[in-house]
Amino acid sequence: MKEWILKQNEDLRNKIREDVKEIVGPKSPAGGASNLRRSSRLNTNHKGKTDASPSKKTGNKETRKRKRKQVEVHSLSTGSESAGDIEGEADVQSTWKEDGNAPSSGTFDKCDDYGDALKITQEGDLMQEESDFDHCSSNCTKTKESMMREIENLELKLQLYGGHGLNNLTYDELLHFEHQLESSLHIARAHKREQQQQQTDKLKENLMLCQRQEDDDIMHRQVKKENPPVFFSSSRRHNQPQD
Repeated sequence: MKEWILKQNEDLRNKIREDVKEIVGPKSPAGGASNLRRSSRLNTNHKGKTDASPSKKTGNKETRKRKRKQVEVHSLSTGSESAGDIEGEADVQSTWKEDGNAPSSGTFDKCDDYGDALKITQEGDLMQEESDFDHCSSNCTKTKESMMREIENLELKLQLYGGHGLNNLTYDELLHFEHQLESSLHIARAHKREQQQQQTDKLKENLMLCQRQEDDDIMHRQVKKENPPVFFSSSRRHNQPQD
């Protein structure tokens, strides 16, 4: 079950990666800017035409400070960025803002480089997937815990049944063996019930035979009591007074 969940997560990551590639587009070899960056640049250029834009030097300096501050905060929270990565990202940011226009509010967070955008998207979707998996809807008939207990019980049954190596079996194979075990168990139970029924019938037959013999003995004793032997009856007639 654990391997199956990991495989599903891996498939989901691949699908998310393909979707992000379609949305963001590949990086250009010259400037390193993606389609998402180009669209952001167009938006900031359009805004710069209406608003007062700072000078080129001031814009680059403020952009570098903002970028360095954001990267440092991100590195403190995750601990995954190196010094080389920070410098490289600062260079890309300065190249991206050569026109001197400062990014609009939230542009840096939403339009980070391709790797970070993919990372954020994957983490959000995986968290949602884990939340959906842990909290199943009311229509679910089996919870995660019950499925794990069912698989553990099934593995134990398989070990007792045939000594199969369970480490390489998939979930579908385990279910297949479970159906086989249920079928074999059904046949064994039917055979057991048939044997018990035969034993019960035999005991009933013996009981009826014993009861019949006992009834015959009682009847025989009653007949003897009502009809005494002949010599007793003849002696009684002989002793009776004659009229």
